[in-house]
Amino acid sequence: MDGALTALAGDVGVRKTLARMADSIFRRDREAHGRCYADDGEWHAFGSIVRGREAVVDHWWNVMQGFPFVRQTISSLVIEVDGDSAASRGHVDEVLKMPDGSHQLVMGIYHSTFRRVGDEWLIVVHRYDQVYFGPPDLSGKFFPLLDYGPPPHDFDPTRVTAVMDISL
Repeated sequence: MDGALTALAGDVGVRKTLARMADSIFRRDREAHGRCYADDGEWHAFGSIVRGREAVVDHWWNVMQGFPFVRQTISSLVIEVDGDSAASRGHVDEVLKMPDGSHQLVMGIYHSTFRRVGDEWLIVVHRYDQVYFGPPDLSGKFFPLLDYGPPPHDFDPTRVTAVMDISL
């Protein structure tokens, strides 16, 4: 496959993986969520790093128990493919139903890297920076935006992600 077709196939593969991940969140499907990550995949969010597919899924599952409903949408996705690896940056919005019955909106930025394994593009590192948390009318908390530079690469993939703050 020539370079342009390889890049196109990688772009489609990354989009498919992120769509499968968002769907697994909506359906609360542990097995499907795990199939989005490489065996050595990492989840960087809220000041912590979780390493290994099983640990990532367990951590995600525990977080999900605090929310009766989550719907995630990833948009403004920029992907760069380099052979069997890829990097992406996308904006993520989540609608949450809270335990008290209220609804909250969460906005953030995903920086992710992927590895092609067979026909799949699996998440190697998935980093999240929080941008907003609060009511859908945007009257909640906005967090400082970092100067990320041009997408899709994270300007500093070694930095600690922001600590989660969902208090209003």
